[in-house]
Amino acid sequence: MIGATISHYLVLEKLGGGGMGVVYKAKDIRLQRFVALKFISDRLADDAHALERFQRETLAVSALNHPHICTVYDLGEHQGRPFLVMEYLEGQTVKHRLRDGPLEIEETLRLGIQTAGALETAHGKGIVHRDIKPANVFLTSAGQTKILDFGLAKSLPASDDATLTQTLTEWPGVVGTLPYMAPEQVLGKPVDHRTDLWALGALLYETATGVRAFRGETAAALTDAILHSQPRAPSRVNHKLAAELDSVICKALEKEAHERYQKASELKANLERLERDLLEGNVSHVTRGRVGRARALRPAVIAAALAAVVLAGSLGWFLMKAAREATHAISRRTTVAVLPFHNASGDKSLDYLATALPDEIITTLSYAPTLGVRPFSTSQRFVDQNTDPRQAGQELRVSEVVMGHFMRQGNRLKVTLEAVDIATDEIVWRSSVETASSDMLALREDMNGEVRKGLLSALGAPTAQLSVTKPKNAEAYELYLRSFSADYLHPREAIGPLERSVALDSGYAPAWVALGQRYYEEITVAGTTGKEAFTKMQSAFERARQLDPDLLSASTWLVVIRSYYGDLTSSFAEIQELGRKRPGSAEVHLLFAELLRAAGALEPAARECETTHRIDSGLWTDCFVLYIHMMDLARARREINRTGGAFASFMLGQVLLREGKVSEAGDKLKILPAGKSYDLINDCWPDASTSKCEETAKQSEAAFNNIPDADSWYFGAAMFAFVGKEDAAVRLLKADVNHDFCVYPSLDRDPLFDKIRNSTEFKAVRQAGIDCQRKFEPYARIQIQ
Repeated sequence: MIGATISHYLVLEKLGGGGMGVVYKAKDIRLQRFVALKFISDRLADDAHALERFQRETLAVSALNHPHICTVYDLGEHQGRPFLVMEYLEGQTVKHRLRDGPLEIEETLRLGIQTAGALETAHGKGIVHRDIKPANVFLTSAGQTKILDFGLAKSLPASDDATLTQTLTEWPGVVGTLPYMAPEQVLGKPVDHRTDLWALGALLYETATGVRAFRGETAAALTDAILHSQPRAPSRVNHKLAAELDSVICKALEKEAHERYQKASELKANLERLERDLLEGNVSHVTRGRVGRARALRPAVIAAALAAVVLAGSLGWFLMKAAREATHAISRRTTVAVLPFHNASGDKSLDYLATALPDEIITTLSYAPTLGVRPFSTSQRFVDQNTDPRQAGQELRVSEVVMGHFMRQGNRLKVTLEAVDIATDEIVWRSSVETASSDMLALREDMNGEVRKGLLSALGAPTAQLSVTKPKNAEAYELYLRSFSADYLHPREAIGPLERSVALDSGYAPAWVALGQRYYEEITVAGTTGKEAFTKMQSAFERARQLDPDLLSASTWLVVIRSYYGDLTSSFAEIQELGRKRPGSAEVHLLFAELLRAAGALEPAARECETTHRIDSGLWTDCFVLYIHMMDLARARREINRTGGAFASFMLGQVLLREGKVSEAGDKLKILPAGKSYDLINDCWPDASTSKCEETAKQSEAAFNNIPDADSWYFGAAMFAFVGKEDAAVRLLKADVNHDFCVYPSLDRDPLFDKIRNSTEFKAVRQAGIDCQRKFEPYARIQIQ
């Protein structure tokens, strides 16, 4: 074939080939330009279906005129074999480009925008490609994208009964390439333009991460993944990516076609918006990459130091920007608590709604950045009480209280909501919704609609963009609602129903958050340990945030558990993202204070606590923990007194112990850890040599190890050091440092370690704490006010 003249085309070289045909570079002798000739392969020359497909490609592409679709010039025949004459392209397919790793985010966005634009044109002509994949998208040397191979294209609404010869990437009875097939395509169901948008989502996932969205060692395993699994968030695979890209790609990959982008223009618009934000500096796409590589850079001290300096600079700029934006937000911040609802009908079967419905309201309100919404755990104590809203609001230190009651009448359920201004004791908003008592999905939809239309305005908040996820399965949603009635001391009562709920409806983000919280309770209350327990918990929160990046509870939980489990670097990156989304948020500043405390940056952490109080003076904080680390015991006492609760009482015991009031401290220190009463101080002080002390010390150390909070280990170590149990103290301190909890400079300030301060083991763990603090020192230099 090489050197032959076919019609007026001189064949120069072979460019490549696939299952469908062979492509040659040729020169158009008449027009003096290079072209590409695509011949159907010999093995398919007598295949009627293949010839039909070849003909279809010509007709499909000839109807299209778009700069990002490879142009077809002509159709010819040579020795009984049809061939296409196409635009000659210099460059490489995305498939070949991916051999060098993922594309930069700018490249991925440009590819997505151009491909979506091409599909918009094709879909406008009623043509669906049905085989968008890396091998069928070309990157020219000039940086342009071209869609190739419309051989599987179909015109809508005409039916299609074509099947293909099975290959390693094809599936009997359907057309396409399996890893990029939408669920309806895999199942052989009718397809439309949204099928192409799924494939484009899979393509963007691969270009952004370097790996396929769905994988499996066999066709059956891959099919199962496409139908039932959710891919990991792209930014979790490639830490260079902006999290904003996650929601775009994940929406394109929704299992149900009606949940995806409905038009290529919508996907294109979102990608263009993200590209614009990136250019304007509103999206950071490199910081996370530097953060994610911090551990790998530990041996290379100089490189690590340089990366840390750059990271601190970018994070510092970002948080300073957030602080400037917060100045305005602080002045108009409204604080809200939602009280348990009253079951006005007395129907015990509906009691679970008393806690479930308020939590739904809280979730909805949490999307308004200007609102400070108290977690329901703080207002649960008002359940089953004839509560005076003004008194409750004063106790909860909020400016507004939302209340509600519900009543079943026949087969109807009516819910009434109202908001009370605490300062004036006046109802500022009231509304009711009524649905069939069996239709909780409709109740949720109507209730959230009323909140969005009226309550947000009454609270002085602009209409918020609500959750991008909604419950779709009635049974799953019912299980989710009922899980709220389970006591936190018995998390297994809720875990089973929630696991069933997410199995039935895997796309509702709040259900995954609830499941993650219950896993956390199982670890802290029941003492469940091991990597599997942590992985389940983290996966639940990651799944929630993947589904809904704006769900605040998912992001804050991820910050907390990663810092607990020794991934402080990622936690700082998470705070950067949260700060951008929630400038002026007291909760974000409080989380930042906790991370700085873990990094040994005590004074900067104290400034964050002060900022937290300035934004929301009524927010309960654990800043008293920081003040104990700083040995500012007077301030710790004041903070404990304004907070209350079992944990605050335990920390008051820590204050008393450091003040030398051992007898007063003893009873308070029996409360923890893990809800069990190990009387370490009374059993081991002043004599730690008794058998009773040995047994108590052994049980107490084991209990502290079961708490997934490195901060608690520090205080356990301090108690062991105080009673002379050096080995246990050092073991807990080593665990702290191994989990990126820098025990320095706290160790030097804390008198409870005086008895063991001169030992070799203590000096070694102190040095490890110093090294830990140095590693995170760039964060300590960040100024956000």
